[in-house]
Amino acid sequence: MGGKSIGDRLRFVGREAVELYCRLFGYSSITIRSDHSIPTDRLLAVGLVEGENEILENGSGDVLFVGDDDPLGRGDSVSAEQFAIDLEAVVSCPCDVARTLSRSMFVDKVSSYLEGFIDRGWSVELDVRPTLSRALEEFEASAGSNADACRILVICDGKTEKYNRLLSSLGQTARIEKYWLAYFLREWSVELLCDRYEKQLKERSVFFYRVNWAWGFDSFFGSRYFPTSEDIAKRSEFSQMAIRSNTSSKGSFLSGMFDLAEEEAQERFLAVSAIPPVADPFCGAARHRDTSSPFLNVVDGDRLTTDVPETWRRSIHLFGGCTFFGYAIEDSNTVASCLQRRLNADFPGVWRVVNHGIWGGNFEHCHKRISDIALREGDVVVVSYAMGNMLSSKWDDLSVSLNSDSIGPREYYDRVVHCGKRGYERIGEELTLLIGHALDGGGASHSGDFEFRKDFSVWPVPVVGDLAIEAPEGLHAYIQEVRDAVPLDHMEGIVGAIVMNCNPFTLGHRHVVEYASHCVDRLYLFVVEEDRSVFPFSDRIELVRKGTADLPNVIVLRSGSFMISSTTFPGYFVKDDPGSVDVDPTLDVEVFGKWVAPALGIAVRFVGQEPFDRVTRNYNEKMKAILPRYGIELVEIPRKTQRINGVETVISASTVRKLLAEKEYAALSELVPDTTYDYLMSNCRDR
Repeated sequence: MGGKSIGDRLRFVGREAVELYCRLFGYSSITIRSDHSIPTDRLLAVGLVEGENEILENGSGDVLFVGDDDPLGRGDSVSAEQFAIDLEAVVSCPCDVARTLSRSMFVDKVSSYLEGFIDRGWSVELDVRPTLSRALEEFEASAGSNADACRILVICDGKTEKYNRLLSSLGQTARIEKYWLAYFLREWSVELLCDRYEKQLKERSVFFYRVNWAWGFDSFFGSRYFPTSEDIAKRSEFSQMAIRSNTSSKGSFLSGMFDLAEEEAQERFLAVSAIPPVADPFCGAARHRDTSSPFLNVVDGDRLTTDVPETWRRSIHLFGGCTFFGYAIEDSNTVASCLQRRLNADFPGVWRVVNHGIWGGNFEHCHKRISDIALREGDVVVVSYAMGNMLSSKWDDLSVSLNSDSIGPREYYDRVVHCGKRGYERIGEELTLLIGHALDGGGASHSGDFEFRKDFSVWPVPVVGDLAIEAPEGLHAYIQEVRDAVPLDHMEGIVGAIVMNCNPFTLGHRHVVEYASHCVDRLYLFVVEEDRSVFPFSDRIELVRKGTADLPNVIVLRSGSFMISSTTFPGYFVKDDPGSVDVDPTLDVEVFGKWVAPALGIAVRFVGQEPFDRVTRNYNEKMKAILPRYGIELVEIPRKTQRINGVETVISASTVRKLLAEKEYAALSELVPDTTYDYLMSNCRDR
């Protein structure tokens, strides 16, 4: 889930989120300093541009400088990356809830988190921006710091000088941890998300539980061990990533973990640590790609739970990160499978357990999947959050089940909550006790299935002018279809898009696609689905697929009703009589900019230059004017030409159709790929 670029982090950030950020930290203005790491196409979407440009003026308060140090010492400064991380945390919260938040609430929440750590025996050091440090001055003075403490938590905010200094001087004798300020923003967002889900699910008689791993954070290696920072650094050699890099050296350890001979244990580890990538880790709907193997299986985005009965009456849905997904463990030994076996014994034929956990992420990455599952009254939803700081009475600590001398260092990986079989069995036992009220019925009437589709308002992408575009019907399902079509090795990087009719696919189209494919990491090629062209859609999209098959980062897809359709741009299909229908493409461009591009992370749209067709040329001009306001760059590519009968001619589909009608097959063959030519000769030659 890590490794995201600044552009990716800013993907769903609009001006309203920036204004909330200013309100929480007390900024009156933000100044963006010149910095080539800041993607100006993204910042344009929220009113930010490259250069020293103050974009918010909200009265008295501090100034934030992004991308460089404050040259005059007038306010705070953060890197472009830290700014993007902070904003990403802000937009984790539903915007209608976030609008009610204030600076005093934020300061109180941070204070309560810090007090929670102190109550657990940690000494807290602040290394945060001046605005927050001043707000916490009274707390910091009363809490103080303890130079003799054996556990010191340094709250960092983009810089780690204090943490590095303490680690260097005390790391061999004490435990020094850093905790990023952005974690507090994210945890607060998760708390607010859970408050809302709990209220709305309970209205439908669905039980809602929250669990965390606070004890596991404090007792890194279990109750018998107090680790120093040096010990923790050494134990990192037993992380999944470290073992995979040198599995042969960990044969003895893995033998103990899996209770197998060393060679077999090494093979088993490699099998269960082959975690399928997460599909689209944005906007709360992340899920794993499906995979099939003897020990690790993902079906419809969910980790396989074993021992599920053939029939059941109620379901338990587990949402969270790697502890629920299963940290390098077989399907049969995840928390979900361990819980399933207990329920089979105590409540035969009543329960099934569904594992929606994701590797390397947390609840804020997958929470929207609650809207995609079938629920019924009496079902149970369990949310896990792994940061270890959720200390209110609303959160139950599952990791206390690992506070046992029976859990030894050969039964977990780099930390005690990354368990082997025995640890996950104990967590399953603890979870059974936690949800006991629901298991016994809890007063639910247990009616038939329903879909939980409560509205969770997302942060709005800026609206152009006065035109407010609602999300088109069916867009959610279409976006999911597009995401499902993305190969595993194309999940990261810069994303571009082309929308083409291809009536039929020509070398001119091929030139534009090939040019664009070299500019981005992933290129969506949307073929107009509307069947109002000479060649049917099924043939057109097949010709495009064949004509671009050698371009590995090009993904050919249908356009649906959301791009150049009779709904969004009817004038496109009556170019010969443009006066008969509205030829204004504004709606089409707005739908793409506000809904399609943000949902798919599209940063660049490519078009071919249009020297002749008035409607298409007008469409290009509209995109130039509108798309940058949504943070989308438009790249116009010169058209490819070919000499025909001694005349240099722009390659176009209309020219191909004309030559086909005139039976000028030799000239036609110079304008289309072989796959298109073969199709035309087989299907259209004698017409």
